[in-house]
Amino acid sequence: MFSKSDAELTKMGAVITTREIQQQPELWHETWSIYQVSITCAPDGHLAQKAENEVNNLLLLMPARVQTTRALL
Repeated sequence: MFSKSDAELTKMGAVITTREIQQQPELWHETWSIYQVSITCAPDGHLAQKAENEVNNLLLLMPARVQTTRALL
């Protein structure tokens, strides 16, 4: 796969996948320093506040869910 030309990869439909695979070592190196991922929907909560001040913590803030009530039939 890595020895084929761009034209050959395009014909095979493999250009994007090949480029993604080629860049993986670099991406793994970048993420190596992250040792914790915190996921929450409460930006003012304890978990989010703690993660915000930690260098090696990746904080993912999810959108708040709207509570809905379903009528029982």
